[in-house]
Amino acid sequence: MKIARNNRFSLACAIFLIAASGLSMPMAFSQVYEGGYSTYYSEAINIKSINGKFYAYIELLFNENPHFVNMIQKDNIPMRIMGHEGFHIKEYKNYLKTVWDQRQKSLANMLLSIYLEPRKYDLKALRSVEEVLVGRNIILKFSKDMNAWSEKVSLDYCIFGKKRPVEVKHPFFEIKEIIYNIQPFIYYDEFSTSNSTFYFDMIYINPVEVDNDYIIAKNILNGDNVNSMFFVGSQITDDIK
Repeated sequence: MKIARNNRFSLACAIFLIAASGLSMPMAFSQVYEGGYSTYYSEAINIKSINGKFYAYIELLFNENPHFVNMIQKDNIPMRIMGHEGFHIKEYKNYLKTVWDQRQKSLANMLLSIYLEPRKYDLKALRSVEEVLVGRNIILKFSKDMNAWSEKVSLDYCIFGKKRPVEVKHPFFEIKEIIYNIQPFIYYDEFSTSNSTFYFDMIYINPVEVDNDYIIAKNILNGDNVNSMFFVGSQITDDIK
């Protein structure tokens, strides 16, 4: 059963790649995730979990974004304090006081140090921290401005979820870069539909759309009528067939 699901996903993913090649050329060279997509959403982890809370405060620290912290507890960071200078640092330090696991506390303190003292960390060290955070379902990418005197570290992206290397090959192109399929655990606007445009090393595949595209491909191969169906938002044309 699992093999059949994987084959279905692979076929639909290949179709997605062909369509994506006309929409976003840089990512057209990518591959797409092959896996048991039927269990995709059932693996979702609550933002109120230990790692979810950690993620929310990393977002607060680096992006001054209280949205995810307030998802955990409504109005935990009220609007009235958001205008205060350094509010995000103060709230992050308050969060540190609630962390009892020593390994997590050490990692959380390192994140604060990266934010406050970025010159202490080179790109190799930052990549190592990224890999550790992956194990906590926190997918982020550090970016360091080497032209600024402070060498400030910012985040290219920060997502609560998991990523898997894409193994399905594009039928027309070959790339050497590793591309990941991101599987978010919470809702993000940019991950409502399948896309390959938001992040240079990641794509998102909506499993519902994959199922739809598989049905279309199967019907076309069987010679069934697909005129009333939609592929990537468009009605099926002879070119798509």
